[in-house]
Amino acid sequence: MKVEDQKQSVYMAIDELTPRLIDISTQIHAHPETNFEEYFASNLLSGTAEEFGFEITRQISDVDTAFKAVYRGKHNGPVLAFLSEYDALPEVGHACGHNLIGTAGLGAALAIATAFETLPGIVELIGTPAEEGGGGKILLADRGVFDEVDAAMMFHPSPQNQLWKYAMASRIVEIEFIGKAAHAASSPEKGINALDAAIQTFNNINALRQHMRTDVRVHGIILMGAKPQI
Repeated sequence: MKVEDQKQSVYMAIDELTPRLIDISTQIHAHPETNFEEYFASNLLSGTAEEFGFEITRQISDVDTAFKAVYRGKHNGPVLAFLSEYDALPEVGHACGHNLIGTAGLGAALAIATAFETLPGIVELIGTPAEEGGGGKILLADRGVFDEVDAAMMFHPSPQNQLWKYAMASRIVEIEFIGKAAHAASSPEKGINALDAAIQTFNNINALRQHMRTDVRVHGIILMGAKPQI
């Protein structure tokens, strides 16, 4: 089968799966579960893959809501993994669209598997819980889940289509400014103004912005103002 014919078979499979995938996404959206508590979503996604002939392993790497679904081609070849996230945010539910991410990973894996009568290799659907604050993928990576994977892909909802998106590293720096109280009228020279120091820090960082690369972001907030120690 030619490559274009294989692509068309995948497109047709997606079209046929669309009503089922929309229903799955809607169900997950209606049952929001926070990190490491995504039992409904995990069972729904893995159970659907099992219906389509995938080999299912649940609770992988001792993570209750993680799973791996595997579909093997008739010949040896690369291992392609699709990643599914499905955890919600506390109080606001699926504001980040993880119901869509989980379902899209499932749909991609099912559609690609339809071409495996002629394509060599293995397609995997890996359920990766606890994206929001739990580091689920880190746990799975540290425990070897991705060791045999040749390529991993996932989708994230966005207002525009992007095939490639740069990611930025994140580092938190906490600065504490300690002042000293003094009488502002009679002996101001004996005081230390912590607020002035904080303001100057913000101003100095702002002055540096013109020299920063376009992909650099620096954000600052004041978390707490404490009473001065006399």
